[in-house]
Amino acid sequence: MPFSCELPAIKNRVRFSRDSLNGADMAKRIVLGAFFLIFTVFYAQFARGQTEFCGNINISHSFVGGFKKALRFERRILELANLYGLDPNMILAIMLYESGGNENLVSSAGALGLMQVMPLTARDIKNKHGITDNLEAGIRYLKDLSRVFGGDTSLIIAAYNGGPGRISRGEFRLETVQYLMGVSSYYHILAGYKSCLRKAVADLKLSFLPVDSANNSWEAVSLATGIPVLELRMFNPFLAHRVLKPGMVIVYPEKPIGVKPGLVYLPAGEKTAVWYKIRLGDIYHHLANIFGLSYGEFRRMNHLLYYSGVNYGTLVEITGALHVK
Repeated sequence: MPFSCELPAIKNRVRFSRDSLNGADMAKRIVLGAFFLIFTVFYAQFARGQTEFCGNINISHSFVGGFKKALRFERRILELANLYGLDPNMILAIMLYESGGNENLVSSAGALGLMQVMPLTARDIKNKHGITDNLEAGIRYLKDLSRVFGGDTSLIIAAYNGGPGRISRGEFRLETVQYLMGVSSYYHILAGYKSCLRKAVADLKLSFLPVDSANNSWEAVSLATGIPVLELRMFNPFLAHRVLKPGMVIVYPEKPIGVKPGLVYLPAGEKTAVWYKIRLGDIYHHLANIFGLSYGEFRRMNHLLYYSGVNYGTLVEITGALHVK
């Protein structure tokens, strides 16, 4: 189904949770609403009339790495999308945003697997439909949400994060607004540049290395693959800030790609600050994980608000980043 970049159908009665806004006044609500509107209009323009010309498109290593992992499940996703009558790009966008294609990922909140299904939701899906597979459970839940919201893609995505009850009442937590924005951007990359992604995966000759007792640290994986730690972290952003454990899978290129072209030292000659140029698919919390910076530190250095995005082609400061020499 085509993705709608307009505000949800219930936009006339959308309100933001007072708990999330912490008592923010009407002016703040207006600013937040304007921010959301500008973002959706931007991506509507981004999607309109785009082609699959890849020459000038710089897709982030993070997104390419996640896409490579996701390709292992592509056939199954297409089968389940057809079975449940859902858009495979929507499923893939949610999966990439939730887990980056890491099937054994466990969040701090206890969400599990590719689709980061919460245990309570997984139990409900099992009881109702007899489904235990994480990927199918997440997709079956999306089908249930599709029925609730009449197939409205924006509301389905929002409800996957914020819960159908809140979204039905027109309550969007700030976290859910950010989630909808992030999955929306992933959707458009998948819908508009999938052949470019496949080309990037092929050109880089990406391979997999399972984490085991011999390869249980970034330094060990670097020795095993010949790829610098920073580049490994770039292709595996969901794992970059985690302790590597058996069951995890690292994706890596055939040879070092050399990240210096993406790092600009300013001012010239002094090298007192380090900057990274944003690519399509970059998300600031992934960049913070990759470069070993706290989210707060990254935001402060780059004058970002808590729910800010990063814009394609702009520079962000990463001074003090790990593994950058």
